[in-house]
Amino acid sequence: MRVALFSVTIAVQQALVAQPVITSMDQPLQPYVHEVRQGITYGGYLQAGFITNGADVQWNFPITGFDSLRTVLFSDATASPCATDIMGANVLRQVFQEPLEHLLVNDQGVYSLGMCSALHGPRILATPIRQLQYPCMLGSSWRDSTTWTEPLTGRSGTLVRSDTVDGFGSVVIPWGSTGDLLGIRTIETWTTVQGGDTLVRERWSRRLLKPGFRIPVLEMWMTPNYVPGDSVITWYHAGLRYLGSEQFLGVHSTHPVHQVWLSPQPVDDQIQLVGLDASGPLTTTIWDARGRRVAGSPWTGQPLQVSQLAPGIYVLEVDAPVLLRLPFVKR
Repeated sequence: MRVALFSVTIAVQQALVAQPVITSMDQPLQPYVHEVRQGITYGGYLQAGFITNGADVQWNFPITGFDSLRTVLFSDATASPCATDIMGANVLRQVFQEPLEHLLVNDQGVYSLGMCSALHGPRILATPIRQLQYPCMLGSSWRDSTTWTEPLTGRSGTLVRSDTVDGFGSVVIPWGSTGDLLGIRTIETWTTVQGGDTLVRERWSRRLLKPGFRIPVLEMWMTPNYVPGDSVITWYHAGLRYLGSEQFLGVHSTHPVHQVWLSPQPVDDQIQLVGLDASGPLTTTIWDARGRRVAGSPWTGQPLQVSQLAPGIYVLEVDAPVLLRLPFVKR
């Protein structure tokens, strides 16, 4: 009996040691840009990935359709066109063709304060909603609720969000597999009221987080459509986003193999690449927040002229031995 009890104790201790823990050391920083892949897969794969949980599990997300390169950009929240409407944020998260997300990031967690859309203007949350709390480990859970308003459209509503850390293990994605992942299951219920009509929609998502990485290795989402009397769930909107293999080779990781940055930040007229050896002319390209090329020139070590750019968020791409993509804010 003592031997059996001792063996069980050792097994439990080993399982506890093997579990990944996400801490404030893994919080998103700004300014920084991450490259991700975004694709689509069958709803059945997403639903299976959403419900898979437990210790030492394997998630599997094969890509069955459109797969494209995207950037996730973290920058100073004061650069947002909605900065005066959504107060208190210190980080702005931006993904191509998605609303700007205003975040409060501190040692306790990551909180959403609202969103900014070119079509709908600011969506202001009355109270912060936790996206992540530190430390985060198997068994952690949190639930928040708030009201929201959109002054431009006149819409308003409520948001209830529940997060549960329900598994750890590895994932299989198109380029291979990786482990030491923590799985978080999230259910959001959005209620929208406009003109006397009320719409209720849920959003199901799963994030797979890895210690040392400041964005999820993979995140998937589904918005289910419920048909009364029908047991089959169809999907209004679904997709997934995952880190490319370059992130794990250190090329574009959150712990870069190079120490190159832009100064000053924000910039008015000229910006300088600091920490990069201009041993020969390098090609630079500037992209705006919508992914459009707005400028480009050779770089020989001198400051780059950006006074012609409109105020906003940009990414400077440098075709160096290691391709660099560095965000900056133009005032």
